[in-house]
Amino acid sequence: MGNDLISLVHLPQWCVEQPPLGIAYLTGYLEAKGYRVRQVDYSVRLFAELPENQKHFLDSHFHLNWMYDEEYKNVVVPVVEPWIQRWSEELAATADKIVGFTVMSTSKNCTLDVIARLKKLRPDLTIVLGGPHCTRYEGGLQLIQHPDVDVVVPDEGEQTFYEYLQAFDEGRALDDVKGLLFKKDGKVVDTGVRDLIKDINELPIPVFSGFDLQHYRSLSLPLLGSRGCIYRCAFCSETVLWKKYRFRSGENMFREFKQHSERLGVNGFYIVDSLINGNLRELEGMCDLIIESGLKVWWGGKASFRRHMTKELLVKMKMAGCHGLDYGLESGSPKVIADMKKGFELPVAERLIRETYEAGIKVGLFLLAGFPTESEENFQETLDFLKAQERYIDHVTPGYGMGMQAGSDVQLHQQQYGIYWKDGDWYSEHTTPEIRRERVERLRNYCQTLSFAVT
Repeated sequence: MGNDLISLVHLPQWCVEQPPLGIAYLTGYLEAKGYRVRQVDYSVRLFAELPENQKHFLDSHFHLNWMYDEEYKNVVVPVVEPWIQRWSEELAATADKIVGFTVMSTSKNCTLDVIARLKKLRPDLTIVLGGPHCTRYEGGLQLIQHPDVDVVVPDEGEQTFYEYLQAFDEGRALDDVKGLLFKKDGKVVDTGVRDLIKDINELPIPVFSGFDLQHYRSLSLPLLGSRGCIYRCAFCSETVLWKKYRFRSGENMFREFKQHSERLGVNGFYIVDSLINGNLRELEGMCDLIIESGLKVWWGGKASFRRHMTKELLVKMKMAGCHGLDYGLESGSPKVIADMKKGFELPVAERLIRETYEAGIKVGLFLLAGFPTESEENFQETLDFLKAQERYIDHVTPGYGMGMQAGSDVQLHQQQYGIYWKDGDWYSEHTTPEIRRERVERLRNYCQTLSFAVT
């Protein structure tokens, strides 16, 4: 076991509402194994230091400017260049031997920029990348080709990174560490896909003590109750990333609520699962423990319209501190919902929207305009649905329109969805890039005429 300090770094652009959960999980796991970890979130530090008229650089609607090469170079860098250089110099001065970066699609450009500068200052450092953009179907195989990147972790990170550190400390070859991409004799070596952690209850509780919590825009912490999803929505790659659905027990989640509340003084949480209600028994068990203990917490999360959800459970969730549920509606068209493989029917959605509201829980809806099979008539059905449910809805998120997510069913089986490509973008019988942009704008504008908030 090494006594070296491991630096785990998060760079813009990403959420500045809450501290990064991936680094918190890695920290908890490594500290339990005896390693020292330094947590660094430059995204929130940038938000704290930017002038008020430039803080929108960290807003979600600005993320494409960080994501695309030309926009990053021409729009972002001229503003944040001083910070990028300062971060590189700070890491060069404080890092021990290994620096790990969490990479999202929106933070890839900034991460590679910092790494290139860092390596010039400290060529002795070993650079390890992990996170959603590092998967094999996303950007992992491209990232390992970068001359300043030493190792990429394309699979679930906790066990893989720990075993990598052991091999590094002992000077062993990396070939036997499952779940790594690295370079050897100028060639990329892929050690193979690592099996998922079978029981995520065994993971240590995430550690947030290295983050300056007062700088985040939300007063809540992220909490993960499960990994994966019970559904396989056609536009989503979640099941490609996590492969299978794994959940924590209600008791295990309750312990995390209690520990963060007692040690950090934080009583607000957002459960960041793909769906909070994937395992209704454990969700109810968690609520029972919170109610019985008298623990005062407030929480919310994303949810699916599951027909087994009852009004009684929703009332219990409210009693346990649930203040809001964000449902993945996506469309108000029965045909489009079926084509999306959402796994519910509109009458169930209508019932749960009403019963959630009646239980005193705020209702949020995620929407997705421009699905390949969405006709103008289908789109109008969505607008009509929102109007009909207006009184029960607290807020909606119109999103940015249908994208081609790597590894999703739509991306893998484009012909089945009538997709063809022209001029670098995708088309179908019912949608073009222009139609998608127009529908997103029309959806947002229409929602602003109704009584709920638009986020």
